[in-house]
Amino acid sequence: CDLTGLVSEKQLGQILELVSEREKEKVIDWLRNYEAFKTEHKTILDILAETNAKLSFADFLHLCSYIEPRYYAISSSARFSPKVVSITVVTQLKTISKKIKKGLMSAHMERLYEKATAQKEKLEVRALARAGVMKVPENISEPVILIAIGAGITIFRGMLQERQELKTQSSTGEVHVYYGCKGKDSPFVSELNEWKAKGLVDRIEFAFSQESTVYIQDIIRNSKGEIYTMVKEKKATIMVCANLSVELKVKEALMDCFRAEVDPNAFFELIKKERRYMKELWNY
Repeated sequence: CDLTGLVSEKQLGQILELVSEREKEKVIDWLRNYEAFKTEHKTILDILAETNAKLSFADFLHLCSYIEPRYYAISSSARFSPKVVSITVVTQLKTISKKIKKGLMSAHMERLYEKATAQKEKLEVRALARAGVMKVPENISEPVILIAIGAGITIFRGMLQERQELKTQSSTGEVHVYYGCKGKDSPFVSELNEWKAKGLVDRIEFAFSQESTVYIQDIIRNSKGEIYTMVKEKKATIMVCANLSVELKVKEALMDCFRAEVDPNAFFELIKKERRYMKELWNY
């Protein structure tokens, strides 16, 4: 059973049939506002405790979901580090109410790493590689707009490392980055600034949500002229790495960037057809 995963709408519907009349309204409210509910990343154990649900062990097993594979994006380039494959793992998550949540596989990897480091021994793990959803433009002279929040930026690290290695062989297209995180102390902020100093990134816009209550969709709207020029005139590819709810807000902001010049719906369908809008999303 997966006891650390986010409770699904289906599971909430099942719990609704098992709780008292007094607790039903709470579960119904979670279902009505599931997007907000997801920000708390409640597990099945959290829900059972909060609703005082009394159920048999068989019902409990029926409620639990199977443990699904955890996939992590490779955040390095084979050209840049041919003998090392990097992944970036968030080991804990702070919810809106400041609660700390730990994942199943990420916490397991953290424990293995700490053990291997303490004992100064090599650690062998089994892993399965599969093709990613997002396809980087093969021609590095093509401009790109990279949009990400939090650890989502790591999916673009390998691409930028690749461009760094190829930059000496051929010219590279413009790279504009729109990045949202909690604050300036994020380790990815300094790395992005280093890439800009090296000339790998031409433009960076940050949204620090906890410092200025500015979000990723805000900095996109504030740059609508530059984004429209990049996409319409320079044929840039837009690449988004975020959660499902943020991607919807990013898409709305991009539509606003196009609205003054073209039919935004038709234009968006065009760039999707041309594979110039790509996204890699997660569900929390």
